[in-house]
Amino acid sequence: YANFKKYQDMPPLEKWTNISEKLPGRSPTACQAKFAQIDPDREQREQRVIKRWNEEECNKLEKLVQKYENNWDKVAAELPDRSPTQCQTKYRSLHPSGKTHWSEEEIDKLFESVKVHGNNWVETAKDLPGRSPTSCKNMFNKATE
Repeated sequence: YANFKKYQDMPPLEKWTNISEKLPGRSPTACQAKFAQIDPDREQREQRVIKRWNEEECNKLEKLVQKYENNWDKVAAELPDRSPTQCQTKYRSLHPSGKTHWSEEEIDKLFESVKVHGNNWVETAKDLPGRSPTSCKNMFNKATE
């Protein structure tokens, strides 16, 4: 699959002809059909139109991220015309992890949360608004060195 990424920007006929030349005994149509079995959502993704996020979509994104805990495939499945990457990128733009300095209160809250949730950083991050699971883990590890 990864080897075929270089062909993704080619026109369809040229793409499948080039790929079939690398696979003796396979026609362009056979290659396209097999790839459709491997990646059935490819055509839908390629036809996706890029559009601005509206307020309703942003609100729905917020709720879905809470529901699915950053499982971007599940989030995107409930947002028509949005890919998992688009959802993740938009969510991160709505919640920038630009916070770098941790206050003493936040560090105390981090330790309290770790006592409750252990190494479940997703749950810990829920107790620390504006902090990502990775940020919580990194700060905890730094603070306990």
